[in-house]
Amino acid sequence: MAHRVLLYTIDGSTEIARDYLAQRGLLDTLLLTGIAHEPLTSPRADEIVGYEAILGELMPVLKDEVDIIANAGTRLVASLSIGLNHVDVKGLAKRGVLVSNCPGYCAEDVALHTMALTLDLMRQTTFSNRTVLAGTWNPHLGYEMRRPQGQTMGLVFFGNIARRVAPLARALGMRVLVWAPTKSAGELAAAGCKKAATLAELLGTSDVVSLHCPLLPETRGLIGADELALMKPTAFLVNTSRGPVVDEAALIDALDAGTIRAAALDVLANERARYPPDGSPTLPGHPTRGLRLARGQQRTYPPWARRRDRATRRGTQTHESRTGLERPTVISADRRKRREARRQKAGGGRREARPHCHSAVNVPGGASHTATRCRAYRDGTIRGEWQCDPQS
Repeated sequence: MAHRVLLYTIDGSTEIARDYLAQRGLLDTLLLTGIAHEPLTSPRADEIVGYEAILGELMPVLKDEVDIIANAGTRLVASLSIGLNHVDVKGLAKRGVLVSNCPGYCAEDVALHTMALTLDLMRQTTFSNRTVLAGTWNPHLGYEMRRPQGQTMGLVFFGNIARRVAPLARALGMRVLVWAPTKSAGELAAAGCKKAATLAELLGTSDVVSLHCPLLPETRGLIGADELALMKPTAFLVNTSRGPVVDEAALIDALDAGTIRAAALDVLANERARYPPDGSPTLPGHPTRGLRLARGQQRTYPPWARRRDRATRRGTQTHESRTGLERPTVISADRRKRREARRQKAGGGRREARPHCHSAVNVPGGASHTATRCRAYRDGTIRGEWQCDPQS
């Protein structure tokens, strides 16, 4: 007897599923039909009539959807996800509809995504990309970038995804600290991790706090104002678990106050209500899109820095003020020419150091030349001391 199954997915493709069934000789038993849909939308009544099972991707089944599915005669709803907080399991059960999930679904992909978000925060990739596209890139904007080596990655819980995050973090030179009440210190040590006795210990020690806990009554609002206050002011928060695990109002306050450095959220508390036509949920009051980096990654440009940039474009800005972090001193073009002439006369071709560790070096033949350090060493053209200090 053949059973009709609906694949309600983002692209509506059935190719992979058909190959899987063909390998097991089930193509004639399970008749697949694919329907593409927008994220976080549920099928209409006319789309599911006659299907005994629905395999849904990013398909919420709440309130009205329960009646629609039950009235259509559907007997099984399978969610292509690990968690089921977007499905009214009890409501469907009362109507005689079975519910299943996919333990371990995309665990490797979510682990990679966790590390991608972590590196994005450390290296300010998304932030820099936005400023380049907007034509406002400036190396002085944002916070100081860091390398993962020597940093501590704190994992909250240690399930299938966190187990895959740990070796990725260690491969980048990070220490891995885990708070998982159900895991022993020996079990975590075997995985190359150290056990944190309490959540507070993990929050206060970690440079990156990554959440990997299911949504349970005990974990709802797990990260609130008190927990955020325990984190380092330079710490990052990454959430790839479930949105309601984080108190979003407290997170926004913490970012605005500088309690933590920045956050990367793959999930939100109510994604369906915040899914605008352009397809990117956001935190309330935050205009960021895509990666959903919260306000901590966007630093206000001080007025003196804006004046410095205008002076640079006019040609009245000294090199020292361009490369230093202190308030710059703007001088006139004539005075700068006189200073340059004195240096040329006194130094015999030695010029001011340039930004980004460029140096004025004397090349064979006596010509003054600016070259990068690596190129100068490689070509053998460098003489004397390397000059990165703008005061030298």
